[in-house]
This record gives sequence, C-alpha cells and structure tokens, in this order.
Amino acid sequence: MASDRIEELKTVKFPTERRGGYDHRAVDAYLAELADWLETGGDDEARRAVVQRAMAEVGDRTGAILASAQESADGLKQEAEAEAKRIRAEADQYAERERREADEAAAKTRSDADAYSEETRKAADEHARVTAETAAAEAKAKVDEADEKLRQAEAEAAERTRGIEQEIAGLVRKRRDVVANLEQLDAEMRLAIEGPGERDLDLPARVEAAVESPEILAEEEAEVAGEEDVEPDEAPTTVSEVVEQPGAEPDTDERPGPDTEERERRRRSVDSVEDPSTDDSKLTELL
Repeated sequence: MASDRIEELKTVKFPTERRGGYDHRAVDAYLAELADWLETGGDDEARRAVVQRAMAEVGDRTGAILASAQESADGLKQEAEAEAKRIRAEADQYAERERREADEAAAKTRSDADAYSEETRKAADEHARVTAETAAAEAKAKVDEADEKLRQAEAEAAERTRGIEQEIAGLVRKRRDVVANLEQLDAEMRLAIEGPGERDLDLPARVEAAVESPEILAEEEAEVAGEEDVEPDEAPTTVSEVVEQPGAEPDTDERPGPDTEERERRRRSVDSVEDPSTDDSKLTELL
C-alpha cells in the first residue's frame, strides 16, 4: 500500500489547461489528499515498507538503506511541498490574470456603453433641436400668412367702407336733391292752385315726373316763373290752406264737379309731399 503510494508520488501527472498551466483544481485536490494521507500515518507506513524491502533485498545493509530511505522520503516530501507551492503560485497568478482581464473587459464594455449613450443623447438632442426649429419656422410662416391675410382683409374692408361711405354720401345728396325738388314742386303747385289753368290738369303725372327727373321740374319752374308776373299779397302756404281756410266763406255759386275732385286730389298730393316720412321712406328704399 505504502509502496504504491510512493510510486504514485513519483509518477503523478496533472491535467493541463488551455493556457499551458496545470489545472489548479486538480492540484489542490491532490495536495489535499496527500495531506490527509500524511496526517493519518502514511509517512510511517512508507518508511516501514522501504525498510522491509531493503532488509529483504540486502540484509546487512539495513541501516544504510533505512537511512537512505529516510532521506529519500524527506526529499520527496520537500519536492512535493515545493511543487505544491509552485502550482499554487501558478494558480494564483492565473486567477489574478483572469481577474485582471475580466476587469479590463468590463471597463471597456462600460466605456463603450457610455460612449454609445453619449452619442445617442447627442443625436436625440440634435433631432429635438431640428424638430423645434422646423416647428418654429412653420409656425412663423403660418403667422406671417395669417398677418398677410388680415392685412388684405383690412384693406378690402377699408375699400368696401370707402365705397359704402361714397354710396351713402351719394344717397344723402340725392335725398337732398329730392327734398329740394319736392319743395320746388310744392311752390309750383301753390302757384298752380292760385292761378289754375291747363297746366293743372296733368298735376299728378307732373309730380311723379318731377320726383324721378328733377331737371324736368326745373324747366317747368322756369316756365311758371315766366308766366307769373305778380304774386298775391297774401297767399296760402299749402294746398290744405287754400282748400280749408279757417273762417272762409263758402262759395255758394261753386257746384260740385270735376274741378272740386281735382282740387281734392291735388291737396292730397301736396300733403304727401310735405310729409317728411315720405322722404325718409324713399331714402330707405334707395339704401
């Protein structure tokens, strides 16, 4: 048993790893097993086996062989301890190297991740900036377009206002002309009532023509002015005053007939001319 163990110590081999060193786990396991064997008396057993074999082989050289065996055992033990230390040192170096390489790889990975994160953040910031500038430009363009449309609308509204004001001014002038013509027509009618003649027979038609064509009224007024030489000292101001004068004596010789009806119709025409609401209604129709 001991000889086999000693022979195993001389021929022991450990598996190698990818980098050329021994597998530190196999070395540690073997050293632990060897330590257990030595602690349980394996060294004594080995010495006894050596002594017995030496005594069987050489007999009288027992002492020398025992001494040599002791020295050999001590040498093997020292060699084993030295080998174990070397293997442990190599394992520690390997572990330290692997740990350092792992730390370097982790640091590089972290650096690459930080760089990628920084690039991504810069790209996102640039995209946000471009998007904001584009949105601001579009908003400004829309505001400018709206301002331009507002200016155009204001210009159109001002132009329409000027046109409407001009139309209103024209209508006001026309109303004044119509009122003046109606006043002239009233004067003409009073003159016609004071001196009836053939001109009074077509008075309603002349009133309508005077309202529509003031120039005709002006011509007729010129004719009437040429025919009238002297005005009465006291003449009524309206047809109603002529027809219905307070305290006037009725004409007993006057008989009802076409002349009376004609006078009544002329009075109604003049009263309607003197009514200001008639002018306002005409102006409303014109507007």
